[in-house]
Amino acid sequence: MPTGLLDLPSELLFEIIGLITACPYPSIPSGKRYRPTRLQSRAVICFPAKDPVSRRSIRNVELSCRRLHLEVNEYRKKAPSVFKLDIAIVDDHWILPYWRFIPIGHIRYSISSLKINLIYCCTEDGRGSSNTSSPAGATEMEILKVISHFLEHGFSTSSFESSKSPGSHVDVRVEHIAINMNTIIIRRSDQVIDEEDIPLRHIDGLAHLSFDPLYPVDDKSCEDHFSTLAHITDHALRSLQNALTIRERVGRVTFSIDGHLKKDVDIAARMSRSQEARIAEYRRQSIGPSS
Repeated sequence: MPTGLLDLPSELLFEIIGLITACPYPSIPSGKRYRPTRLQSRAVICFPAKDPVSRRSIRNVELSCRRLHLEVNEYRKKAPSVFKLDIAIVDDHWILPYWRFIPIGHIRYSISSLKINLIYCCTEDGRGSSNTSSPAGATEMEILKVISHFLEHGFSTSSFESSKSPGSHVDVRVEHIAINMNTIIIRRSDQVIDEEDIPLRHIDGLAHLSFDPLYPVDDKSCEDHFSTLAHITDHALRSLQNALTIRERVGRVTFSIDGHLKKDVDIAARMSRSQEARIAEYRRQSIGPSS
């Protein structure tokens, strides 16, 4: 009979390490966001002022003994590389991303998936107001900027300010980007949104701006915004130059509400068909008309 942690088989230790690493990042007390000067537009992206702190729990496990150190390293090699990102959209104007989960170890060249959870919400002044909307597509294009930046620079906050900083380019490839809207928050629309759901509400240099409290947007508006995002993303990935990074580095983008699939954009298949069409056209032109 096993008498301690080290007596457990590797398979079970693997599961335990997985549970430890799956713990979400806690919010940073008194943390702030800032607005990168080079990303200004009608829809304003505000990033956390500090990178996510590493979880001490997994470091404690890794440093406790040689066997656990080896097991953690093995977990790094075998575990799927999944990143989880929350994006709150406030008054259809302010975009507040926040990392919920980052796999342990160095970021890989190719990762399994990026899971994005969208939360549409509004301030006290924005409740019931129809004047807070950004121009059509502005907010959606900024969300695509956040995704493109992750593909080019990883999750480091500092690289949002300067793409020329040393070591800022990581050139990530993602097999699957899953964008989901969770309506559980919407259903309790008579309540304020908990700070644990949307942390870091203070913007550096904008002490007069209050993001506390925040309220959910009604479900109809949320679904309309979500549908617009899916449509604009699909269109952008077909033709727009500013979506080139996503088009080249992502295999598939899906849009879901409460986990139910609403739209599936298979970029890899689309690119493959386009390449096949170009090859066929090249061969046709090379052969020329028959004499």
